Amino acid sequence: MTELFQNAGALCVGMIALIVLFIGALLISLGLFTLQRHRAAAGWPQVPGVVEVSEVVGEHHFKDKLMYRAKIRYGYGAPGGPYVGNKMANTGRLYATEKEAQREAARYPVGGTALVRYNPADPAEAVLERGASGGVLLVCFGLLCWIAPVAGGIAAGLGRVTIAAVLVGLVLLITVLMLKSGSSLARARTRGLLPPADSCGDADVRALRARGEERLAVRLYRELHGSGLKEARQAVEGMGEAVKGKGGDNG
Repeated sequence: MTELFQNAGALCVGMIALIVLFIGALLISLGLFTLQRHRAAAGWPQVPGVVEVSEVVGEHHFKDKLMYRAKIRYGYGAPGGPYVGNKMANTGRLYATEKEAQREAARYPVGGTALVRYNPADPAEAVLERGASGGVLLVCFGLLCWIAPVAGGIAAGLGRVTIAAVLVGLVLLITVLMLKSGSSLARARTRGLLPPADSCGDADVRALRARGEERLAVRLYRELHGSGLKEARQAVEGMGEAVKGKGGDNG
């Protein structure tokens, strides 16, 4: 019986270690993806833009902890435009206090001008700042997640080369998937699944949701409204429930 409990405990510890390793790999991959976007944005054309919205919004993250971010929306001219952008940088910034977020929003007052970098391959994608620091922090947090599981694996007799190969392979796989999905809206427009960015609306979000393209629907909602991931998912799910409700009433 003692041996059974020991085996169960070892299995539990192993599962926890795998989960932590995966979380670390996910953070590192997200950081590498952000750094790649940071590097790519260095060569994007710059045009003047006008700030249309500058405010601070509160969002629940990390087990419903209230965090704050600056919500900036700006208009800019580019081929096929005009366009409206809502990304400050390639990684969003969350603040523990409203005052910190207000300091960031104050740098972009309504009616003010700002230089906008837009992606020449998809002019609807634009940023005000390249934002490398977020990518570096994500990589560091991911590496910290790896310390204990890797040390435990080495202590258990696993080869360092094997551990390194598995971790590098996992990071590369996740990073490649992120890079492929990063331009999903651009590919959808190229394939004719979406109208140009300047003529999109919530009707297109609902149409994507109805076709089962929920991931694209969430990305388009975020592009249109500048919302966070959680808020966008809830809004898209609400659209789906509204459609079901109308269908039930008609029945």
